[in-house]
Amino acid sequence: MDTSKKMVVKQLTYSRLFNLNNFENEKIELQVELNDDDNIDMVLKGAREWVEANSLLVIRAEKKKNEEILSKLRYAKRIINDSSNQSCDEVVRCKDMMKIYEKTGVVPEDWKFDLPF
Repeated sequence: MDTSKKMVVKQLTYSRLFNLNNFENEKIELQVELNDDDNIDMVLKGAREWVEANSLLVIRAEKKKNEEILSKLRYAKRIINDSSNQSCDEVVRCKDMMKIYEKTGVVPEDWKFDLPF
């Protein structure tokens, strides 16, 4: 066997099958044309990242996360707007969270509702 010849890769295909539960699946496949100077490992890494980022699982998770953030913001606003009927500690906590959100655009993930039960 002649090992002096170098293998030339012109195209890379990456696919993944995602289980969406309830007997549903989603297959995403990405086909990439390679240039002579492309690093195959980097192209494959990029293809994997693109497929992961565009799966319904990720989209649904982001949607759920956004809904949780909106829920926390609504709760905090309700507590602040009804501060005369709320505990002082909870009002301060909600105001602090809102300040963080207004400054950074992020609700701390460890911020929880202070439920009375």
